[in-house]
Amino acid sequence: MSYKNMSTAERKAYHKVKNRAKALGEAGWTPESFALAKEAQSNRCAICGEVPVRTQEEAAEVLVPDHKHGKPPMPRALLCPACNSALGLLKDSPERCEAAATYLRKYA
Repeated sequence: MSYKNMSTAERKAYHKVKNRAKALGEAGWTPESFALAKEAQSNRCAICGEVPVRTQEEAAEVLVPDHKHGKPPMPRALLCPACNSALGLLKDSPERCEAAATYLRKYA
């Protein structure tokens, strides 16, 4: 079926798939590698091990395709949004993550 013969709903679905593939590619992933990682991780975050819960407001995948920044980006694993944000806020620094863990243990 040609694009001009698609219904509005079909066009919307088409663009969703295309945009998802583009976003994954920018992080070094493919739709296939994402699906394989999701299955290998049993739909769980690679850090906290939890299965993220989808809310009605979420339109995209719940697991985030994490990657090492660089040229080209290197896929790492799938993370929940909270763990992915934490890594970003800690600037992907193992030393900062370890210091944060030490701090939390000290005040537990």
